[in-house]
Formats: sequence, C-alpha cells, structure tokens
Amino acid sequence: SVDSDNSTIPVPSGCIRLAFNGHTPISARPSKSLWSLRAWKEGRFEVQDMGSQIIVDAVDVQPGDVVVDYCAGNGGKTLALASQMWERRKPSSASFTCSASSNHTGVIIAHDVVDDRLKQLCGSLARARLEGQDDVPSGIPKVITTSNATSLGNEIADVVLVDAPCSSLGVLRRRPGHRWALTEDMIRREFPAMQLDILQNASRLVKPGGKLVYATCSICHDENEDVVAKFESLKCAEEWTAWDVSEAEGHCLALLPHVHDSDGFFLARWERARYQT
Repeated sequence: SVDSDNSTIPVPSGCIRLAFNGHTPISARPSKSLWSLRAWKEGRFEVQDMGSQIIVDAVDVQPGDVVVDYCAGNGGKTLALASQMWERRKPSSASFTCSASSNHTGVIIAHDVVDDRLKQLCGSLARARLEGQDDVPSGIPKVITTSNATSLGNEIADVVLVDAPCSSLGVLRRRPGHRWALTEDMIRREFPAMQLDILQNASRLVKPGGKLVYATCSICHDENEDVVAKFESLKCAEEWTAWDVSEAEGHCLALLPHVHDSDGFFLARWERARYQT
C-alpha cells in the first residue's frame, strides 16, 4: 500500500509496483524501456499508473457482466477490466457462460468517438490477443469496439465506466508542457459542460440494479465534485444512490500526486435502483 500522512491506498491486487527513487545514476539505469520488451509486445503485461488501476478496481467488474467503457481511449482500462473479469472467473469457468456469448465470461463494449483512439485501442487488443476471439478459450471476456453509442440501446450494461475527457491536470508531472495548452475557460466551463453531457448520456446504458463510475485524471473541483453535484441534481434521488468507495468516506475518491504518490485522479460511483415489482 501507499502510505502518507493523510491516507493509505492499497495497491490494486495482481499488480507489481515499480518505484523510482530518483537517485539511480543514469549509467545504471536500464537501456531499454518497458515497451521495448518482448513480453510487452506479446501482450503479457501492461503499464499503468496506480491511479488508473484503482479506477479499474472501483468498477468492481464480475464474470458474466456486460461492461461499457464509455470513453475507452487507447484501451488501457479496457484491457485491465478484461484481465480482472478473467481473474475473477469461477473455478468451473469452462462450463460458465454469459447470456451474451457462449464462449466468454462476459462482454466489454469499448466505446470512443475519436477514430484514431479506436485504432490504437484495436492495436492494443490485437497485441493482447483479444481481437478476433472466436477461437479463444472459455473464460476470456469478449471485447467489442464501437464509435456509435446510439446503437447500443438503453439499460444494457451491468456497469458503465465513464473515464471522461478532461484537462489532465492530474498528470502534469508526466506532461508539464500541457499546462500551456489550457485556459481557465476550458477548465472551468468547457470541460465540465462536456463531462456532464457525457455522464448523462452514458447513464442511460445502465440496467436497473447496475452501476455507474465517473472518473477523470484532473484535480480540479469544476471537473470533479461540481460535475458530480450537477449530475445528482438532475437525476432522481430515488433512482440513483451513492455507491460508497471503501478507501474513502462516501462515494467519491480523490488521488493527489503529493499525497498518494500517483497521478491525480478522481472517481465517483452510483448504483441504479431496481424496478419495483
């Protein structure tokens, strides 16, 4: 786990944490990057910040689920969700099937409206051998990519992850020059308006009894807590209830680089009420 004066966040299960102490001489550092390793090229591991993995943990995907990764990007969280679904399969998974597929333990729908991101996502799936899955062993979740959310219909998903486009203020330690591409208007008005619209559109996909997770890699209240408050004010309180996060007091969690030694992230979770019978 990651300890600080203010918080302790467990490192996600199944992950190996690589830490750089800042003191290793350049001459002693590895000459090759992780992305040049044969194991990575063969899809045997992925590299993600701890904060990204905590968001995936918060989705709490289960075998048999239909999951929508609504803003899938290049597919990092899509792959992590698929990995968790496979790891959590039942011991008798050879006979365990999902209603959406006879050969898979669930379905992940990876959606993004940007074609270039979908191309990157398909490349990631191919490297991880999750593309063209007709002959894969039982237990591997089926991954479907799409740029057309309107074709998905309503109330189809057990859980929807909205990893919304944002200012990326939480990852400035990796991309310090990005700050010069932002304006106050973008951070305080443009991004929050877009995020709220995306979150509302994505919420229609959640089944009664299903779950919704909102996330950003921003540390700005306008994009995080304020969007959550506006979403909750627009939705019927009887239909959506807070789904508490175990590491936080309530249904929201903020990760800060100087506190948690991760990138800056935010997440909020809700559960949709079941229909009364």
